[in-house]
Amino acid sequence: MTIFVKGFILLFLLFVLPYFIVFLFKIEKKKSETPTLYINVSNVRTTKELHSLLKKKLKFPDYYNEDWDSFWEIISGVIELPNKIRFVGWSELEIRLPEDSTIMKDYLLEHNQEFPNWKCEFLFN
Repeated sequence: MTIFVKGFILLFLLFVLPYFIVFLFKIEKKKSETPTLYINVSNVRTTKELHSLLKKKLKFPDYYNEDWDSFWEIISGVIELPNKIRFVGWSELEIRLPEDSTIMKDYLLEHNQEFPNWKCEFLFN
């Protein structure tokens, strides 16, 4: 190994690596400090109401079409989900809108599988 290569490796270890470690630390710290977003779905009666609530609480763009295909597109590339979301009244939603609640939960869990660096903790209660 030439002295140039050794010098380059040493400079990398001394200057670049510490900044990268600090960057990772800041990301983890931000995640731990982020409060939980509460979404009360206990009064939702229709699919339209559910999509409107999600659009408002998750700050979806105006062009959100309020359907499940659009929901997936938005959460998988347009917005960053908060670190924690607690769905209050989830059991009532599952009774009133079983198909919609299943689709939504599946998409949210799929989001975490496909984007492990942008995981969101979901609490369904």
